[in-house]
Amino acid sequence: MTTRVEHAICHGLNISTLIRGGGLQHADRHFFMSRPPVIICGASVRSLAASAIQCGWAPICFDFFADTDLIQLLQRSGGKFAGQLRSFRDLPSILDAISGEVPLVWCGGMENYPSTLAELALMRPVIGPSVDSVMAVRNTESLRGTLNDCGVYLPENAPDTGGDQEQRWLIKPIHSSGGQHIRLLDSAGDLAAVSPDFQYQRFIDGCPISATFVATAASTRLIGCSLILSGVQSLNAIGFQFCGNIGPVVLPQLLQDRLIRAAQAVTSRTQLRGAFGVDMILKEGELWLLEINPRITASHEIYELSSNRNLFAEHVAAVSNTDPNAHLRSPAVTHMPDQWSTVLRLIVYSRSEEALDAGSHFSSLNSTGETFHETGRYWLADLPGEQVNLPISSRSSPAIPVPCCSVYVAIRRGLKKADSTPSVFLDNDVRTACRLLQSGRPLNKITKLGGQVSPLVDWRRFEQELKSAMQQFRLHVHSK
Repeated sequence: MTTRVEHAICHGLNISTLIRGGGLQHADRHFFMSRPPVIICGASVRSLAASAIQCGWAPICFDFFADTDLIQLLQRSGGKFAGQLRSFRDLPSILDAISGEVPLVWCGGMENYPSTLAELALMRPVIGPSVDSVMAVRNTESLRGTLNDCGVYLPENAPDTGGDQEQRWLIKPIHSSGGQHIRLLDSAGDLAAVSPDFQYQRFIDGCPISATFVATAASTRLIGCSLILSGVQSLNAIGFQFCGNIGPVVLPQLLQDRLIRAAQAVTSRTQLRGAFGVDMILKEGELWLLEINPRITASHEIYELSSNRNLFAEHVAAVSNTDPNAHLRSPAVTHMPDQWSTVLRLIVYSRSEEALDAGSHFSSLNSTGETFHETGRYWLADLPGEQVNLPISSRSSPAIPVPCCSVYVAIRRGLKKADSTPSVFLDNDVRTACRLLQSGRPLNKITKLGGQVSPLVDWRRFEQELKSAMQQFRLHVHSK
């Protein structure tokens, strides 16, 4: 039987049905005459909107940041930025103005709002996993036995105050993303009753990595792995705040086989479909799973830039049981994939009391700053607009830095000796990336609130922090 998602994707839409109740104005019709519309919503949707446009869709976007480059991209490409969010819970009422025939793809942060997802699924086709699948994979404790059978482990989440006093514990929000509000407890003596909104998790001191998969009814495929950067002080982050990815990276075959078996077992048990991410710690040759993100994750661009693929198209195909090539309606490729061997996506932070005055704080930033070099290129993205509607969790803590923009570095393929190992490839590419950033010095002149002009990032310090992260990876990937 044809599902609502399959019908919406395969049969397209009548443009006259888009406008309902005045939500989209009559003048907006020309946006959608040649491309099928799709609603994209999440905390920050610029990268996913770019992937959707690349394969021929016309995104109608909603997020918290209203980045200037997102709005410009949509204006150039036949999409529309339709609203800046203050809460995901507002989405059902906001989207009621758009025809129920227009499908929806959701991304970062919305996995923490299953009741909102359920409400949206009653209103329109949702191109993503079922709410039951989302809730099942977010409850990782219920998957402990399944993961252990595959050689992938899960940190304990119930501290034993009478146990090993050398163990360290994290306290982390149950409903959060991006490493926000995660705190490392100093000792077992700090353990106390925890709020229902938080949980304990044993701290695994290793190298954080992520993996991206695409699951269909017939198979679960590994797309790639990348290193996770978090709490990078030179990028103005604190604690465990997510600072981006570096990849693709190659794991030893034994670890890769375990990871694939675990993903296949989880998708078989939960019926998870579409693109999804797995965050893990690599420690002494073992994989410890932290969480499963049942959506297209921020690292999707790394795999799109380094190989000839589009994760938006693959996600749509996996959920709708269709051929991915059917969703590549446009042959245009934004960043000439397959030229780049390694991609760094870095998230730069700023203190919220400065970032909220985005118009003045970033007056020197609103340019892509794209720079080409014989070894690679770098560019800026996710550039802030005049106002940032921070998610509630960030607004409630003004001392916590907030994301202000992204810096991308892509290193050209074919620069290294053919007999080099994957780890040597990665080390060489990271050194090349650091040289590019130090010579180009992006974000070197940023106007602060008081009119002071100063660098936002110390790229030499960043290189030292990145060297430490690479040493951690080498230590833990080869230690068993």
